[in-house]
Amino acid sequence: DDKITNFSNEEGLTGANVRAIFKDDQGKLWLGTSSGVFVYDGKKFSNILHDHPDNDNTVYCISQDDDKTIWIGTKIGLYYFNGKKLVAVDFTEKVNAHIVNFLIPENDLIWIGTNNSIFTLNTKEFNQSKRMDVDHFTRLEGIRGDETNLNAAFRDENNNYWFGTDGGLVRFDPQKRK
Repeated sequence: DDKITNFSNEEGLTGANVRAIFKDDQGKLWLGTSSGVFVYDGKKFSNILHDHPDNDNTVYCISQDDDKTIWIGTKIGLYYFNGKKLVAVDFTEKVNAHIVNFLIPENDLIWIGTNNSIFTLNTKEFNQSKRMDVDHFTRLEGIRGDETNLNAAFRDENNNYWFGTDGGLVRFDPQKRK
């Protein structure tokens, strides 16, 4: 029966636990697994290495910004793909978070849900200069809950953002942003 095709170690996809699937602007599938990131070009799987191969490789989410940069959210932080490997983005001193639960690109920003609420990163600024221009949204700004939930984020047709947190559902209207 060829209606269903299963992929595994034999085809080059190690780590059976696939947690994220993303199709980039070139039609390649990016897979986030418990063994890291794999890219499928329609014929074969390639494993993308990152700066800390000895750390936990669990990937939770994958996205792409307007500059075509691929962003990866993991159990140990935020990464971007530099064309060869994954490179860590150290946002811990700005936000004090390490688990990335969701990523939503919006123009020059990417919304990042973490174990320490939600923040935005100016990706255009970061892609040009590696400068960390972030806005952090916490209980002080009205976010209910301290931690976001895995892949619990959505942008609706009115450009409102919906976030699932440990404190419940939050809707954010960027048009009313200060």
